[in-house]
Amino acid sequence: MSWPNDYETIASVEWRYESWEYDQTEVYRRKDGALFRASDSGCSCPIPFEDTTEADLTPIRSLAEWNQFARGSLGDSSSPDLTLRDIEEAAAIIRKHLTA
Repeated sequence: MSWPNDYETIASVEWRYESWEYDQTEVYRRKDGALFRASDSGCSCPIPFEDTTEADLTPIRSLAEWNQFARGSLGDSSSPDLTLRDIEEAAAIIRKHLTA
């Protein structure tokens, strides 16, 4: 498998809702069905995840694993209500893919 050709972004969580910066986590599904996450942050000049490699990906093996990561990171959010919505949407997508 090769990055990014064999990966599809299936969910995204924005931790900071600011126009001048980004701080987000994306969930990827590899063609073989495996799920991964990666996080990136910075000012609005670079493109998010442009320097991400396969080595930066963290496997998601269970919904509990995702929830532990996401809920643990929620305290860093500048807009907890919007971020919680993103987390819940991502969890629903992950659940669907893990049970497929």
